[in-house]
Parts: sequence; C-alpha cells; structure tokens
Amino acid sequence: MEFIFYLAPLFGGVGIALLPGVNNFIAQYTGRAGFAILLNFLLGAVVLTSIYLLFSTVYLAKLKEIPLWSFLGGLYGTVTVVVMTITPAKLGIGKTLAVFITARLTSATVIDHFGWFQMLQELISFLQVVGIGLAVIGTLFILRVRAKQSFSQKTIMIYCLLCFLSGIFSSLQSTTNASLLQQTNDMVFVTWLNFIENLLCFLVFYKIFSRQKLHIFHPQKVYIWGLLSVLCSLTVISMMALGSSTIGVANTVVLSIVTQMITSIIIDHFGWLRVAQHSFNSKSLIGLLLLLSGAYSVISY
Repeated sequence: MEFIFYLAPLFGGVGIALLPGVNNFIAQYTGRAGFAILLNFLLGAVVLTSIYLLFSTVYLAKLKEIPLWSFLGGLYGTVTVVVMTITPAKLGIGKTLAVFITARLTSATVIDHFGWFQMLQELISFLQVVGIGLAVIGTLFILRVRAKQSFSQKTIMIYCLLCFLSGIFSSLQSTTNASLLQQTNDMVFVTWLNFIENLLCFLVFYKIFSRQKLHIFHPQKVYIWGLLSVLCSLTVISMMALGSSTIGVANTVVLSIVTQMITSIIIDHFGWLRVAQHSFNSKSLIGLLLLLSGAYSVISY
C-alpha cells in the first residue's frame, strides 16, 4: 500500500499546475486578480468549514500542545497563491513553474538536510547537489523560450524573483502542514485551517496594499471556475501534506514536478486559460529533460 503515498504528490503536481492557470483565467475574465484570489479562498473556506464540522476530530485542548509555527501553513500559502495568480499572464505557466519548482526543490532539500520543523533528517548528498544544479540549468533553458507577447527583461526578472520566493514559501507550507498533520492526524482540519488563514491573511493584505474595491458580483460562469480553483487547492494542500508526512518533503516535491511540467507544457503550448502562449520547442525539451534529470538525481541518491 506504500505506493499510494507516492501517487499523492503526482496528483498534487497536477493541482499545482492547474491552480495558477485557473486563477489567471478568472483574473483575466473579470479584470481583477484580487477577486480571483478572494474567490478561491472564500469558496474554499465555505466548503472546508462544512466538511470540517462534519468530519473533523480535532479538539481545542489538543491544539494547545502543538507549537505555534505548525499553524502557519495558510500564511505561506497566501503568498504562494497571490504570486502564482499574477505571474502566468507574464511568464506563462511553464516558466512560472520552472522557477517555482527549482526554488521548492532547493528549499525542500535544505529543510530535509537540517531536519527543520520536526521533519525526518536526511543529509544532502553530492548527487543531490548535482541534481539541483541540473534543475537550475534546465530552468534557464526554459526561461530562454520566447513568448508570442514579449515583456521587458526587468519585468521578467521581477516576476522570476517572485516565483522563486513563492517556491520557498510553498516548501514551508508543505512542511508546516505535514508537521500539523502528524500531530493532529486530521487532514480535514489541516486543509480547513489553511483556507481560513488564506482568507484572513489575504483580506488583511488587500486592505493594506490595495486601493481597489473588491466586487463580488460577476457572471455565474466565474463562480464555476472558482469551484474548480478550490478543487485544485484542496488537491494541492491535502496531497502535498500527505506526501510530505509519509515519504519526505524532497521526495514529494520531486514526484510532483513530473505532472506539474507535463500539465504546464500542454497549457502553455495551446495558450489555454489565457496564459502567455509558449510553443513547445527544443529549448523547452532540453530544459524539461535537465529539470527532470535534476529531480531524479535528488530522489535517487
């Protein structure tokens, strides 16, 4: 039955690839990225609150024994979702995920090496270092693929930096969620808490940094896409937490890369979900092979 734990990050990878595309589509359709993010968090909070009330077995007294940092997964996730919503329109999903994956791969391996956040300690090997290097080179190849709509180098660099930071935050989210899951043994509670934190953090950030008002009245079609966005988020949070808590953070990240990149290449090639279109070519292929080789080196050490 152990193979089931290895399937979890594969499903999580599909969710990771689809989520920014779906949120980007909602943002492009409504003209407001803030609404796309709010819709994801709000619908998710409503759905998960209902499930939580029905199935969760976590009690308040038990939570007092858990360290505070274990509850910060939603905060890290908020930053990740915001960045991954606004970036595909500029970079496309393939480039966005390439940078994001390299950051996750690196940060997750570092977390495992030092055994931070009560994770099982796995010392980094020379092969893993080589693997991370290959992933970086592969990402650089993918970034060289030209989009049909070009942007300035400064704009691309800014969005790449944001993607890299969001990748680190995503590893932190998976790690803290895995720790909380180990201590509560309740996936429903962990996922519900993430969405509640997502919603609250986003509303605070939006109030502080944005002057635009959030309009919630849009065509019904938008809310159907919003539910799909929530489904992707649920898949990512639950599957990545399950994988991290059973087979390790680095292994979970590596396995999710395969389905992330395959899904993103298809979306980018056809320009689906209103992302920046990038036709699949030799640079994409070389970058993909290097990225996957690097990922394989990390997991097979």
